[in-house]
Amino acid sequence: SFRQYLTNIRINEAKRLLHDGQLSIKEIAYHVGFRNPSYFTRIFKEMTKISPREFRMQIREDME
Repeated sequence: SFRQYLTNIRINEAKRLLHDGQLSIKEIAYHVGFRNPSYFTRIFKEMTKISPREFRMQIREDME
């Protein structure tokens, strides 16, 4: 559906922003179009099986 397509785009953009490491998770949620950071975290985790914070920590570990 269109909603799922849009959510996929938003989560992929969130992953890119999390990788950049410049914005907080709350700022990323707003930037990709979520009005509620908690809802963003829940959807992110449903789609990736890990939270945005865990995703960011994995990136940092992989870079070391």
